[in-house]
Amino acid sequence: TPGTVANHVAHILAKQGLRSRVQLAVRFASKASTDDILTLLRRLQEVGATDFAGALQHATDVLVSVFVVEKVDAFLYDPQNEMLVTLGTSDTAVGRRQHELGLHRLHVSHGGRVAWVFQEHQPFRSGRVDEDQFELEGVRRDLGIRSTIAVPLDVPLGPRGVLLVSSTQPDYFAEPDVQLLQFVAYWIALVAQQQSLLAGRPHDDG
Repeated sequence: TPGTVANHVAHILAKQGLRSRVQLAVRFASKASTDDILTLLRRLQEVGATDFAGALQHATDVLVSVFVVEKVDAFLYDPQNEMLVTLGTSDTAVGRRQHELGLHRLHVSHGGRVAWVFQEHQPFRSGRVDEDQFELEGVRRDLGIRSTIAVPLDVPLGPRGVLLVSSTQPDYFAEPDVQLLQFVAYWIALVAQQQSLLAGRPHDDG
């Protein structure tokens, strides 16, 4: 609802020590322009109107145009199989190639930077992915990724996934890009919490 959206925005701005969306846009402007980020904030308001899987897909589609990159992923942890699985991937050529190669399902035990962010619960940024021997070979060689930013994606039950943005250009991201991605992760977590609360409400049969 509009009131819920306003509360979400106010909560996230408070976490960032900001008073307005414009201040937030100016702080995070890097690859994305201030206008791009303000557009992102407006489009993220649509996230709460769909289910969680739809929210993740919507967020990846929004972010791929804001960052002007080849791929954005929202990975969630599957404890039964001990894997990180994409519940949202941008509809791009590299995103589709990732699915063809099976790189949308990652065993945590196999390592890689997505698994590292999930396990360490820390953000990550690299502009030389091709030189990172900890990264999966398929990401470096087959997808041709050169720059990455990734942040933990938390939902009400705890650390549950990773939000990942990837570019084929080296040295593509700066620290404000990481902070912007963390902002989006906060938003998604609030959407997940809201939907978890709604799912727990008794149905009104009247």
